[in-house]
Amino acid sequence: MEFYRGLRRYGVKTEFVMDPREAHNIGEKQHLLDVLARTLSWFDFELKRE
Repeated sequence: MEFYRGLRRYGVKTEFVMDPREAHNIGEKQHLLDVLARTLSWFDFELKRE
């Protein structure tokens, strides 16, 4: 959350997602799939932007 706040403070476009029952590591399969889908979506968006 601190990293998110720091990015927002400097105007970096960012999104904060907090999964229930997860701490620092993603342990549940559905949450992991969500993280991977969001990561791929981000790369897809950023690479097409150029």
